[in-house]
Amino acid sequence: MRSDVRSSRLALGEGLFDQAVRRERMIGIEFWFQDEGLLKKFRLSKWKMALVSGVIILVLLNTIIVWLSTALSRLHFAPWMISFLSVGVLISLMTWIIMPWITRILFNFLR
Repeated sequence: MRSDVRSSRLALGEGLFDQAVRRERMIGIEFWFQDEGLLKKFRLSKWKMALVSGVIILVLLNTIIVWLSTALSRLHFAPWMISFLSVGVLISLMTWIIMPWITRILFNFLR
């Protein structure tokens, strides 16, 4: 974030950016719980984020990922490829489908 290369690249593109842009830096899994459709900002409890994420990952690992792994092994995929694809499916589902949906449902619990 503080490198000379980054600073020079930002200076080169300075005229291309809206100066009113607000940047947020998230250092955890908070991005899973951010919903742009919700107008109110709320402070998230880390233990609640961990609990919700853990429960959902547990459910996915024991349902969709088991089914996917079984199907791929029947197609003679290598074990490393099964793991790679399973993790990709899990993270994709969590990021773009499940967590935005769960955030809306559990809004009152999470704040």
